[in-house]
Amino acid sequence: MGFRRGVFRSSLAIVCASTLFLAACGDDDEDSTAKTSDASTSVAGTVPSEIQINGAWAREPIGQSETTAVYFTVSNLGGEEDTLLEAGVDESVAQKAEIHEVVAVASNTMSPSEGGDADDADEGADKDGEKTGGHNVDMGDVMQMREVAAVNIPVGQSLVFEPGKYHVMLIGVNPELAVPDTFDLVLIFEKAGEVSVPVEVRAA
Repeated sequence: MGFRRGVFRSSLAIVCASTLFLAACGDDDEDSTAKTSDASTSVAGTVPSEIQINGAWAREPIGQSETTAVYFTVSNLGGEEDTLLEAGVDESVAQKAEIHEVVAVASNTMSPSEGGDADDADEGADKDGEKTGGHNVDMGDVMQMREVAAVNIPVGQSLVFEPGKYHVMLIGVNPELAVPDTFDLVLIFEKAGEVSVPVEVRAA
């Protein structure tokens, strides 16, 4: 199973260098210095991205709902902007994961194919309008959920994924997912690459 009961536990891999190898490399100080200089030159001008994810949690699916949302805070502690490109979970948790955003849209500009999703775990997505025939009917603005291709994370800033804003939508959720399960969410960034995040399931 891709999710499990109880406290998430992580493992730490420790890589040990060979004492004999280090001794051998120390025989030629000039060659060692030259190699170090070359390596420094090859990475000059680049600053590695450092992404940190905190407080990840998922809303427990309500009733027979096959969708839920994951929320967290992503911080860019590195020296250059990074971009969240994709999200994913094990198929035992959900069939797929998508990055979504909730935005205000004037109801008179919406097409019949648009509108809030009745199964959206973000309750505000269709609360402001009545869902009829595939769209919301309202004289004012409505909150619409939409998938986004990418989310930029500026240098030195944090972006909160929370109800009514950015979130990761899980679709085709395992009906057995419930409090206090945990599972791994994989976030893929342009520069930081794959980041695995432990997610706690909480009551709706």
